[in-house]
Amino acid sequence: MTLIATAVSQYGIVLAADPSLTSYPGHFAPGRRVFKLGFGNAALSVTGGYEVAGERLDQWMAATIDDYKRTAKRPSLSAFGGQLRERLTFQRDPIRRRAIHVAGYVGDGTRAHPEVYYLRNIRGRAADGGYGRPGREFMVSEVFWSLDYSRAETRDALREGGARMYLDGFPEKRIAYMLLHKRIHEFYAQVWRSGSKMFHRPHSLEDIASLVELDMRVAATFLVTGDNGLGRAGDSLEVEVLPALANTNRFS
Repeated sequence: MTLIATAVSQYGIVLAADPSLTSYPGHFAPGRRVFKLGFGNAALSVTGGYEVAGERLDQWMAATIDDYKRTAKRPSLSAFGGQLRERLTFQRDPIRRRAIHVAGYVGDGTRAHPEVYYLRNIRGRAADGGYGRPGREFMVSEVFWSLDYSRAETRDALREGGARMYLDGFPEKRIAYMLLHKRIHEFYAQVWRSGSKMFHRPHSLEDIASLVELDMRVAATFLVTGDNGLGRAGDSLEVEVLPALANTNRFS
């Protein structure tokens, strides 16, 4: 499974996907895993089986997005997430694990805020971090604005230039990313506190995107050099950035 990461910050949103690490290099399916939605300031990333209804995932997803844009009178992230859930649930495909992040900005024109919708057909996670069994039905829930943003520690981290991360995909790589992310960012914080003018906390969306990309590459490198039978199927990291709108809530 592709590793996907979504980072929400005061500067914008980063969606990244790294499908290159696999136990089966000969079965690697090249193709997009990150898609701009074309309405609002939004995108999605996907991990899991690369075939839907007999089509390649990139072709099926592009057609699904275009169909929604063409038919929706007032496009919204929540409505799109609901339609995508229905389409995936009622496809008569073999049941495969799949997870999708749909992220972007919503608002009434005077005050915008980020939202992240999490679609999955996975029933929980095992104690070792692996996924539970997949089911036919997909679920969708908004996990940032209505859930994590209500926590003081999330708001504090965002105000200080940090990001709220969401990860899904290849279990070993996801776990490695989480462990390395914690250790590496402890090191970053120590350097930033040193007072040196050579280093500073992220000051832009480009800074956040660079750190997400670095973390993903470091995690992949550690796993490839380990004794776990994993190999690279290419260098195909995808990154999409969604700059915060001028009227975005800056978490102050």
